[in-house]
Amino acid sequence: MNSVSKYFLYSLVFLTAHIFTNCSPSKQITENKNISPCKYFENIENYSFIVKDERNFESQAIQSYDGANSFYFKTPIAKYIQAYFNQSILQDSLNSNPKIVSLFIDQLKFEKDNSLKYSFRFSIPLNTDSSILLRVASKYVAVKNSANEPLKILDNALTECLDTFLLRSKIDNDRYVVVKKNSNLKQNANTTVLEDSIILTDTIKQDRYNSSKTISEVKIDKVFEKKINTQSISFMYNAGENIESGFQIAYNRRISSNNLFYYGYGIGLLYYQINNLSDGFKGFLISAAFPLSIEYYFSEDESRPYIGASLKLASGNEKIDYGGFQKSYFFFGPTIEPCFGFKFSNSVSIDAGPYFLALFGSKMLPNDFGARINLNIWFK
Repeated sequence: MNSVSKYFLYSLVFLTAHIFTNCSPSKQITENKNISPCKYFENIENYSFIVKDERNFESQAIQSYDGANSFYFKTPIAKYIQAYFNQSILQDSLNSNPKIVSLFIDQLKFEKDNSLKYSFRFSIPLNTDSSILLRVASKYVAVKNSANEPLKILDNALTECLDTFLLRSKIDNDRYVVVKKNSNLKQNANTTVLEDSIILTDTIKQDRYNSSKTISEVKIDKVFEKKINTQSISFMYNAGENIESGFQIAYNRRISSNNLFYYGYGIGLLYYQINNLSDGFKGFLISAAFPLSIEYYFSEDESRPYIGASLKLASGNEKIDYGGFQKSYFFFGPTIEPCFGFKFSNSVSIDAGPYFLALFGSKMLPNDFGARINLNIWFK
């Protein structure tokens, strides 16, 4: 085959591939840059939305019922939904501190009957440490014989979803009958206990936003409490029967799921100036320390008292001069440190209490009892 024939053949293959790629029924390109909300909503809670696409699907496409003819958009779906929601609610220009709601897209799928199935999760913040997870799963069906452009169906579905979210986020739970998954009600005269996943049995109004059929299922999961991770640098001073003065600096990490009970661990370096008269030792000791701690706070306020306890494991190698010879000893042992403290802000706390040192394994400092005070500098 000569070079002209090869060039002609390659050109033909390239042209054929180009034609089939651009004419493929799966590439239904839809413009979605210009946003025009179907309805505007009051924004009493001062919400603002951040949208994340959690689908295992292309970010600029919405799946079709046949699995092949997906609808492709020029803007990522998450970006469009975020802009649509934020433009649909009225923003208060005087309030510069909006309540950020995280929206997670779990499902979007066009069906045969000019409908769109969607499933979204809304994470509504309660405070800096916890939020409520509200799930809205629904099917929007367009009116028959109407213009059924994919973008119009999407817009109507989003407006319906936003209306449902704003309605359900304000529900006073004890006004509604709640059905658990196992159909057992757990209520008293005043309150409704939310356990596992629950479904509110009152129905959504039908025929909204040119929709001839709306099947809405609204779920409120139990309170979703984020894991709170905090870090601190602590500076401790000790004094006791055998420790003339002791200093410790440590890095600590604490974890909580409710902003009241914390547990954690750390690593540090301690220095003890020892005057152990009963055993006849005087000197100093430097050791690595590994504190394990628990703390309970009496409120969720920024300034609040707390109680706690720490199990500090220390180890090292000491060298003792006996006059005519020197001998080295390895030690490893625990110190128990209960405390009472006060957190002044999210950045500073102070606690104090006794310490009990025993089974330490050190010749110079086999045990001790004393008091300590600790300063924590917190950061996230």
